Amino acid sequence: MIHLLFALKVEALALINLYQLKKIKHLPFTLYKNEYISILITQLGLEMAEKNTLAYLQYTEINPSDTLINIGICAAPNKYAIEEIILVDKLSYKDVQINLTPIKHKEYKTAALISFMQEQEQTQETCADMEAFAIISSALKYFNKEQLYIIKIVSDHYEPQSITKESVQDMMYKNRNKFQQIIEESSCQQQ
Repeated sequence: MIHLLFALKVEALALINLYQLKKIKHLPFTLYKNEYISILITQLGLEMAEKNTLAYLQYTEINPSDTLINIGICAAPNKYAIEEIILVDKLSYKDVQINLTPIKHKEYKTAALISFMQEQEQTQETCADMEAFAIISSALKYFNKEQLYIIKIVSDHYEPQSITKESVQDMMYKNRNKFQQIIEESSCQQQ
């Protein structure tokens, strides 16, 4: 099973439709699923991401061949183009750092990612989001580190006011085939 975790439904909609996933009702979190792929909507922020990730992982069966991938938007310095896809190799929150093995794909850069409690308007040295650290640190209770990946797409250069629901949805739809290819690569790495 491939477990895809997104903060917001607008980020996930392109892949929900691409994989023809069905919503699973009567759960305390938002889940879409088929036989091979599940998409969890964690909600915005570190607290909600941790709460919903843990609830989902307690609910679902995890196998040694499974992968968990956090996908979503991030802010990034100007050296990254808007809509550039980044594979995360280092994740941090405050003074804690988690090193990850990024999905092997020659087409995309690897970068570090910092998670914050709120949107950042002051430019950081690397990419930033509000959920990845909570998702990955929660998943480490159920997965080996080698089963965990983060794929981010640059939505802005530390200008959160420039992001709209429509721009995020459009960005995700335009890049859905790239995401699908990277997801397939991650699955191959587990075999």
